[in-house]
Amino acid sequence: MSLKTPKGFKSLDDNFVMPQDIKKVGYMKKLKRLKKKYFVLRDNFDPNLGSLSYYDTEKKFKNSSSNWSNSQPKRVIYLKDCFSINR
Repeated sequence: MSLKTPKGFKSLDDNFVMPQDIKKVGYMKKLKRLKKKYFVLRDNFDPNLGSLSYYDTEKKFKNSSSNWSNSQPKRVIYLKDCFSINR
């Protein structure tokens, strides 16, 4: 559960505040192996910079968003490179 704040979304579970450029987050299953991944949709306020990235878990995403961590997402898909989206 989260609470909207002027600087972004704050999780009620802990003190983590999500950056404002994040539009949606949540778990989905990848079609190939049906493993659950944590996806993050970013806007970045510029149509050429929007992206969809995923992490193994929500915890890894939160660790990557902190200043002291250098953890990267498993993959980043830039929306400007998408011509069509298939199921």
